[in-house]
Amino acid sequence: MYIFIALAAGFIASVLAEVYGRDATFWFWICLIFPFAIFALLILGEDKEALQLEKLKQQRQKQANEYKECPYCAELIKKKAIVCKHCGRDITTKEIEM
Repeated sequence: MYIFIALAAGFIASVLAEVYGRDATFWFWICLIFPFAIFALLILGEDKEALQLEKLKQQRQKQANEYKECPYCAELIKKKAIVCKHCGRDITTKEIEM
């Protein structure tokens, strides 16, 4: 019976830890050994720094997908742009791919 409770607590803790931005593997093993440690995870709550870093990574990934660097002034411009909004120079797709 203890095994089932421990496994359930470990699984629930790993899911909660993932949502809260904490290490899911660590919390799985802690709650597998000490099932009541799940309450400590609930009290600790979200790791705000980790969640902010994750949002920042997602924003940078989105920006990398939507923007390229101007070959003349090195500012970010949209991939479909034919004129750089910063320096005003005409840009062809060949120049961007360099």
